Amino acid sequence: MRQPKPYHKHIGKGKNAKGRGWYANIGPNGRPVRLATEEEGETVAWNKYHSLMAGRQPIKVDCRVVDLFARFLEYHKLRSADATVDFYANALHSFGEFVGNLRVCDLTPQHIDEWIERCHWTVKRTGKPTSNNYRRNLIRAVKAAFRWGQRKQKIPNPVADYELPPARPRDTYLTPAQSENLFAEVARSRDRGALLDMVTILRETGCRPGEARRVEARHLDREGRRWVFEREESKGKRSKRIVKLTDTAFELCCRLALKHPEGPLFRMRNGKPWNRHTLGYRLYRLSKKLGFKVTPYTIRHAWATDAIARGASLQAIALFLGHSSLRMLTEVYQHVDRRDDFLEAEFRKAVGQ
Repeated sequence: MRQPKPYHKHIGKGKNAKGRGWYANIGPNGRPVRLATEEEGETVAWNKYHSLMAGRQPIKVDCRVVDLFARFLEYHKLRSADATVDFYANALHSFGEFVGNLRVCDLTPQHIDEWIERCHWTVKRTGKPTSNNYRRNLIRAVKAAFRWGQRKQKIPNPVADYELPPARPRDTYLTPAQSENLFAEVARSRDRGALLDMVTILRETGCRPGEARRVEARHLDREGRRWVFEREESKGKRSKRIVKLTDTAFELCCRLALKHPEGPLFRMRNGKPWNRHTLGYRLYRLSKKLGFKVTPYTIRHAWATDAIARGASLQAIALFLGHSSLRMLTEVYQHVDRRDDFLEAEFRKAVGQ
């Protein structure tokens, strides 16, 4: 049976006739489905067509790369967090636009090299080189889609042997003096303490910024003085996520729980919840004033490094941070080489003084 294709159609007369646009007979009983208006154009119509047809056609080695990506994203939309889907979608849409109608069987690792070099080697707005980790994450997303195709659709993986650039740990940490300067500057901001509350909870708990942005009163366990995210709400959805609260953090959460019994506890001055972009931008602006880099994860790194310097066990610290192993702690969060007091004390232990 011949597969229906998009076609141009107009209803009525004149340039602005009602119904003018692109259609395909892929609706129930072969009825036409409108893919794009006249203004949106043929390219939009074909993209919409391929997106709709991707879920109907079996994925084979001669399918288009963009069709494989569409199925991969649909799979994760039903099973993964929105942030995970966005992580994949941004990279896959970029690579899909670069390769166009290229088929999986014609793809080579060289296409990835060319894509990165032409589209992501520099920041378009400034012309500065992108970071190694940024390029690595783009390639990770592309490789993940082809691994899924190999595992779920039984098609050969054309980039299975492509080597990722080595990861570079975030070189971000706050010294005790920098932390004091940060809190002093935040306290002077004119947002009625909204940013101060957010920075305080990050510094007191070491939680992930995303956890602080979405915690609600229902997550607050007053008896246990902690947050409890059920498995379905935790990162990875493997087990419950427990965030222990200091006295300062507990009092802060109780105060905000009375103010916001429903919805996120931590909000901006206008009452809207913080999101990744607004929080990051506020700290970016502060970084310019302070003269050192501050991000939400900088504060988390500082918490972990200070906990190590105080002598807490690595297993306990990893648990408090929400990691199931020590790998992330030892590879990413340790910045004890920045703590002269810690190194001096450890040196004296090493030499028996």
